[in-house]
Amino acid sequence: MKHLIVCLICLSAIALSADAQTSKFGNVTWGPEITGPSKSTMSDMIASDDEGVYALRYKGALMGYPKMILEYYDPKMNLKKSTEINMTFKENKLDFEYALYSNGNLYLFGSYYNSKAKTNYLFYQQWNKKTHAPIGSMKKISETVSKSRYNRGSFEYDISPDKSKIIMLDLAAFLREDSEKFSVRALDENMIELWSKEVSLPYTDKLFRVQNFWVDNDGNFYMVGKHYFDKVAEKKKGEPNFNYVVVTYKNEGTVESKATISLGDYFITDLQVAPRTDGSVFCAGFYSEKGTRTIKGSYGMNINPETGAVSNKQLKEFEKEFLTLFMSEKKAEKGKELFEFDLDDIVMYEDGSSTLIAEQYYVKVVTTTTSNPQGGTSTRTTYYYYYNDIIAVHYDANNNIVWKSKVPKRQVTTNDGGYFSSYFAVTDKDKNIYFVFNDNPKNITIKEGDKLFNYNRKESVINLLRLDANGEWEKSILAKNKEFDMITRPKVAKLVNENEALIYSEWRKSYRLGKLSFKG
Repeated sequence: MKHLIVCLICLSAIALSADAQTSKFGNVTWGPEITGPSKSTMSDMIASDDEGVYALRYKGALMGYPKMILEYYDPKMNLKKSTEINMTFKENKLDFEYALYSNGNLYLFGSYYNSKAKTNYLFYQQWNKKTHAPIGSMKKISETVSKSRYNRGSFEYDISPDKSKIIMLDLAAFLREDSEKFSVRALDENMIELWSKEVSLPYTDKLFRVQNFWVDNDGNFYMVGKHYFDKVAEKKKGEPNFNYVVVTYKNEGTVESKATISLGDYFITDLQVAPRTDGSVFCAGFYSEKGTRTIKGSYGMNINPETGAVSNKQLKEFEKEFLTLFMSEKKAEKGKELFEFDLDDIVMYEDGSSTLIAEQYYVKVVTTTTSNPQGGTSTRTTYYYYYNDIIAVHYDANNNIVWKSKVPKRQVTTNDGGYFSSYFAVTDKDKNIYFVFNDNPKNITIKEGDKLFNYNRKESVINLLRLDANGEWEKSILAKNKEFDMITRPKVAKLVNENEALIYSEWRKSYRLGKLSFKG
C-alpha cells in the first residue's frame, strides 16, 4: 500500500544556490550529482538534522539476497559515507528490517528466525550516524511465533507525529484456524518500553486482515482490521461480507475497546482513523453500493475509545456536478460510481476539522499473442500502471463534508511499477495542502474540466500544486526534470523536520538530493 507523508509544517524560505529552482509556491535547492552503485536505488530517506542526511539504499543482486546500504550526506548533500549493512547476533546473521532515527540517534533493526524454536526474534542496535560504527551491544526487543522460514510473522512500527513515541507491532505467523494474535509494544524516543500488550482477537487468522495502525503523541495505539464473516469474499448474495474493526489501547494499554464499523447495506471501500483532541477517534473513508472497487460517496464518524460506541455518523453521496469532473454527464446521471481510489491519509487540524486524501491507482495487464509465417507464436505481457487524479474531501469538526476537490493528474506508464509516479504532500497551519508530482508541462495551465496530457518522462516537470483551505487548486512548475537529466521520485520524498522536506531525483546511475521549502 502506498504510504503518504502528510504533516503540519512551518513554512520558511531557504537560501538559493546555483542549483536552486523556485516556483510560485516553493523552492528546491539541489545537492551535487552523484554516481550510485549499479542496480541500486534510494529506498528510504531516514532523517535529516544539523549534521546531515541519513538514508538507505537498496542494491539488487543476480544471486542471493539484495543488499541494504546505509548512507550519510553532509548538510550540502555531498555523500560522505556509504556502508553495506551486516548485522549479527552470536554469530547468527540477521535479516535487515528497518532503520529508525529517534532523539538524534540512529537505530538499525534486524530479525533472526530460529527454526528449532519456531520463533522469529527482533533485535536492534544503535549506530553512529556519520561513521557507521555500531554503538553498544545488540539487544533483543521482541519475538513472535513462527511456522516456517516463509511464514514467520512480521515486525512493523509507527512513529507518533511529535516523534516522542514508537509503536512496535509483532504479528504472529499466519495460522488459518487460530485466533488473530499480535503483540503491541510502546516505546519512548530512547527505545525504553512504556507498556506492552499481548492481544488475541475473537476472529480466526483466515478471516481477519490487519489494514493499518497508528500511535499518537501520548503513546495510545489504534488499529484498523477487516473481518470477513464466513469466507474471504467481499460479497455474499450481493451484500457486504465483512465489517471493519477498530481496536484501541489507551492509558498505557489499560483501556481497551473494539468497535465494529458498518454502513448497513453499503460497502465500506476504505477506512482510516485519527485521534481527536477531545479523546475520541475519528473514522472516515468511502462507501459504495456495488462493491469495494468503486466509490459512491464519503462518510465520517466518531468512536468512543472506552466503550467502542459509534456516534455522529455522517454519509454524503457525491453530487452529479462532482462526478462530471471524472466522467460524462450521461454516466453521472445513470449513477456510475468512481473506481479504484486508494485512501492514503487523513490530515487533522487543531479546530477539529480534517481533510481526507485519496489517489486513483490501478494496474491493467494486457497479454498479446502474435504468429509468425512459420506457424510459431509468441506472447507478450504488458503491465500498465495508472496513478491518476487525487480526491480531497474536507470535513468540519462535526463530520459534515464542507467541500470536495479533484486534483487533476494523469500518470500512465508501462512495465515500471509506477517508479516515478504518484505524489508527495505536506500541509501548513493555514490548511493549504501542497502536492509534488511529475507532470506533463502542458497540464500546468489547464483549468477544471480540460483534457489532461499523460506524464511524459523526457519532457516532464515537477509540479508543485497548492490546494487551499476552500478546495481551490493552482499549479506551478517547481523544476524541469530535463535540466538535470534526472526525474524526481515522489514516493521517496520525506518531511524531515518542521522546516524542510527532502526530495530525490535519479536517472540510470546518477542521482541528486534536494531540499524543498514552501512559500505559503
